[in-house]
Amino acid sequence: MKLPIIVGLSLVLSSVFAISPVAAGERCDTESCRAQIERFQRYAQNGSFEAMLILAVAYANGEGVEQDIDEARKWMKESIRLRNPQAFHVKSSWRRHGVVFPQDLERADHFRDRAIELGFAPAMYEKAIDLLRANQQVDEALELLSEAAEQGHPESMYAVARFYEEGVLGEQDLRAAGEIYKHLAVVGHGDARSRLRAIAEEFEQQSEEGQSIARQLREYENMERIEVRAMTGSLEDRLAQMNDLLFKHFDNRPPSGTRIRRAHACSGFGCSVIYQRGESDFVGPTLLEALGMDR
Repeated sequence: MKLPIIVGLSLVLSSVFAISPVAAGERCDTESCRAQIERFQRYAQNGSFEAMLILAVAYANGEGVEQDIDEARKWMKESIRLRNPQAFHVKSSWRRHGVVFPQDLERADHFRDRAIELGFAPAMYEKAIDLLRANQQVDEALELLSEAAEQGHPESMYAVARFYEEGVLGEQDLRAAGEIYKHLAVVGHGDARSRLRAIAEEFEQQSEEGQSIARQLREYENMERIEVRAMTGSLEDRLAQMNDLLFKHFDNRPPSGTRIRRAHACSGFGCSVIYQRGESDFVGPTLLEALGMDR
């Protein structure tokens, strides 16, 4: 029986790369996509915690491999053992929704907190939003949002900008909001461009100083929209691109025996996370979601 879609490969990949949207519901079900998943076995055996997480999600949902809950648990355990912050976040979601492991909200919170301790911005954003919605520990929520925003997490940056724009953090600060929207506009995030334009127009109606601020805020209009390290194409194409990047970071020789090596490459792409999601950071279990491609 297929597991409910909670974390897919697309969502996992999007937390490692900047991902543009693809067709909703795309799954790794073709023979050529299965071949891409097979390649991750080697990198996982060689200590890639990114590959381990991809395998955990693939086995959990039966994408590119036969569904095997024991294998999903094994690779999740190995990725967590190597302190992969995203693995803690995915396991938190699994525990929260009763996928792969029995539902346990206390454990779900524990694993999310571990992801936060390791600096995983989507986990910070998720907890902050939960606290704000419950109107609890507001100071902690704002601190989490600020920290995630400083890491360049778009949803957190957007939330902080809205707070400045609307005076939620104290006095209204349109210039601070505009500076954040300017960064988000360059990567095409949500309605950042229209909000930035409105703020710039408001400053243009003010004094000479305000007009100078407006010119600075409008600098984005002369900048091309950028996507840092973007992966393009179908789910299969993006899995291939990730495989190629792993090839550059790990020894291509087959591992000796079956013992999993305990080293991971945290000097390459896996440690430079770019987040480009939609309005939420929900972590679920298809390869598409795991790579973040459903947003």
